[in-house]
Amino acid sequence: MNCGTFQNRVLSLPDPRELPGPLGEHASGCAACSAWWKTAAKLEGLLAALPTPAAPAGKKELLLDELAGPLIRPMSGVARPGLASRLWAIPAVRTFSGLAAAVMLAVCGWMMIRPGPNGSTAEAKPSRDPFLDCIVQRDLALAQARTADERLTVLGSLADDLSTEARSLSKIANPDELRDLSGMFQKVVNEGLVEQARRLPEHSLTRSQKHELWKTLSEKLRDAGRQADEAAKESPPHAQPALKTISETARDGQTKLKAILGVQS
Repeated sequence: MNCGTFQNRVLSLPDPRELPGPLGEHASGCAACSAWWKTAAKLEGLLAALPTPAAPAGKKELLLDELAGPLIRPMSGVARPGLASRLWAIPAVRTFSGLAAAVMLAVCGWMMIRPGPNGSTAEAKPSRDPFLDCIVQRDLALAQARTADERLTVLGSLADDLSTEARSLSKIANPDELRDLSGMFQKVVNEGLVEQARRLPEHSLTRSQKHELWKTLSEKLRDAGRQADEAAKESPPHAQPALKTISETARDGQTKLKAILGVQS
């Protein structure tokens, strides 16, 4: 069995935390696949802990089918889908370009393997984490957004979440952890806000609507940049590069959005 076959078969398992004989033997003899399997098993635990959105009155079954699917509903008489199928069940993977889902899964992976205070790898715990819950809710909101400007507003909030988390950890996290968060912030601003603004259909918004959208997004980015600068003044030297990345990305995003939306000063 080669490594590609091993990984594909693990992704199709009902529960990747339990390896049948041949797969277990391959993992025992392959350090790379063993490390990959441990990450997949930890991700399984995090997926099991994802929050379930409240169902609107009279539409419980429909909402569960559409938003949660096999993530939270046992399917009697049907084999439990594998990890790959359950990742695909996350709304933004199906309905949007995948940016929010990519960030969410990056957060999941980051929470599983992020270095601890002493440089050791933190073990994932299958418990509800406020930051992960928040990212999941943004993912759901993005999947449910019906218009481009609604998606941009959600992406702005997602950027704010990442900036806030970086600032809250700036005095206790190590450089790698903060660099990961600032990288996610860059991804949301550059590949999310700026790129999606460029893709706004022509004449989809009036000049006034564009101005209001820019004002909303600009305020979020301005606050993120200013607060990152303030946090840097009170943070250890190793935290300052990540905070500087956030502040510079936020200001650059403001400038680009203003030009794309054609907002006059």
